[in-house]
Amino acid sequence: MKKVFQSITYILALVCASLVWLPSVPVYAEGLSASIAFDRSSLTVGQSVIVTVSISAKIDLTNYEAVVTYNPEYVTFNNDSSYNKNLAPALATFGISEPSDDQIVAVAYGGTQTQSAKLFQLVFTATKEGEPSFRVSDLNVNDQYPASTSRKITISEPVPKSSNNKLKALSVSPGSLSPSFSADRQSYSMSVGPDVDRLTVSATPEDSKASVSGGGTVRLSAGENTIRIVVTAENGDKRTYTITATRASVTPTPAATPTPEPTPTPEPTPTPPVTVDLSDGPYEVVEVPDGVAIPNGFYRSYEEMDGQMVPVYKALRGDLTLLYLYRQSIGDGFYYLDALSGRYLPYVTLGIPAQAFTVLTPEEDVDVPEGWTPTSLTIDGKKLQVWRQDGQPTDIVLVYLMDERGEQSFFRYDTQSQLLFPYQAIVVPEASPTPAGTEPEPSVSQAPVPTESGSTGNPGTPNPWTLATAVMGLICLALIGLLIWQGARRGYDSGRSNGKHLPPPPPIKRI
Repeated sequence: MKKVFQSITYILALVCASLVWLPSVPVYAEGLSASIAFDRSSLTVGQSVIVTVSISAKIDLTNYEAVVTYNPEYVTFNNDSSYNKNLAPALATFGISEPSDDQIVAVAYGGTQTQSAKLFQLVFTATKEGEPSFRVSDLNVNDQYPASTSRKITISEPVPKSSNNKLKALSVSPGSLSPSFSADRQSYSMSVGPDVDRLTVSATPEDSKASVSGGGTVRLSAGENTIRIVVTAENGDKRTYTITATRASVTPTPAATPTPEPTPTPEPTPTPPVTVDLSDGPYEVVEVPDGVAIPNGFYRSYEEMDGQMVPVYKALRGDLTLLYLYRQSIGDGFYYLDALSGRYLPYVTLGIPAQAFTVLTPEEDVDVPEGWTPTSLTIDGKKLQVWRQDGQPTDIVLVYLMDERGEQSFFRYDTQSQLLFPYQAIVVPEASPTPAGTEPEPSVSQAPVPTESGSTGNPGTPNPWTLATAVMGLICLALIGLLIWQGARRGYDSGRSNGKHLPPPPPIKRI
């Protein structure tokens, strides 16, 4: 009996020793896997990409840890970016470390359990053309180990912008330039007689992507007149061509000594022209010069200013009145009075196919969406008020526009692609109160994630193309039904007139 007891004791000791020395094996979550998502499908050198790490299903998260491996030859990790953050809101503590040049370890724990599939996101900047990959491994979620995963992204070199800011042709009418035009020569002169009070300047850039300002019809005063034509290349480089136009003064013909007459009644002093003060000096309110067209949707009228009747141009729809301000400078053009600031602002339009919008400053009772900070943007050489969203890409701005029907609203304007999108505020649900005794929110700042708006209009406004398609479909159905009815009626009448009937079916023989 004693030997049996000793044998049993020996066997139990061996079993316990084997359990102690048995190596730990990770428990892989059945059906659970990791995934990687990018906020853009491809990017160019210098652009940033947000890498989001998630799992395949929502679970109650209490902690996680993951290793992200990347290729530092093609991308660099933006360690100080506010977009590096935890995406599981209930986990109170989140940390990032870089054990090596090509690896990042993300850890989050603490707080109450919450259902979430997204874990965290990191920001990288492209430095070289190629197709680098990102890999998520050693993923531990609630002491479970989802399978590793990897994904590639394509990086290309940016298309260089043209620096050509030269003119291909420069001419004046009437008259000619001296010396003859050359793309590399920037200064010219010319002379006209005393009867010429206007000059038409025509300028064509060598590069179709360059813009030209300062040409058109120019009013001449007696003596020297300086005309500047500014060519702006696609990359923003500018070149100025200068024309000095001299208008001869009228030489009076000596008159015979007149016979003394009674002293005439003095004529009244000519009324000075109406002027408007802008930031660079006073401008005269004048008629639209020859060669300058009145904007579409506006008609000519008159209004009283400073006791004089001056020409104005009013919108057919909407309450907008334009003045043409002249000073023989680059700033000549149409302006409107901003009721909020009391200043005259340049009239600028932004267009999409088949429609143009007028850039305005919102009235005092119009609320600018939250999170957008006022700034300025230069379009066609004129500075306009726009708004940029804090922490978002600088090529997306908010502009206040009026359409051809006189309706005014905010639009998102992409300065790179020059596309317009109706602004639609993103409604963020209010966070529920944090129960007493819960841990604080994560220490990493929760900056808004930049989004790409795909909205093409207000969902509450019916689309005219959709309505037209529906009406045409109903009309087609009605016509098809009418044709079927007429065909059936015609066949029935024809059968009655001929007195013919269909033969009865043959009898069925049973076999």
